[in-house]
Amino acid sequence: MWVLDFHTKESYRTTPTNAACIGGFYTVKTVDKQEDYIIEQKLLAPIESVGEPIISKIAQTKHLPTAKEWGVLANFVALTAGSFTGR
Repeated sequence: MWVLDFHTKESYRTTPTNAACIGGFYTVKTVDKQEDYIIEQKLLAPIESVGEPIISKIAQTKHLPTAKEWGVLANFVALTAGSFTGR
């Protein structure tokens, strides 16, 4: 896996055992809840859940994605890239 160090702005490859994560990164305060996970659950999870199988399929088959899969991947990459920009 690739890790981005927010302090040094450098990325490096490591194993999940050697990496830490920031919990509640997208948690927001809403009128109803002090900690709401709506961004993760309603926005990110649906896009990530359809993107991951396509990436796995590409890695396993070594074939380019279909036209429909390209669209899904474009959304997945845009969302992922936007998640880290400027942090």
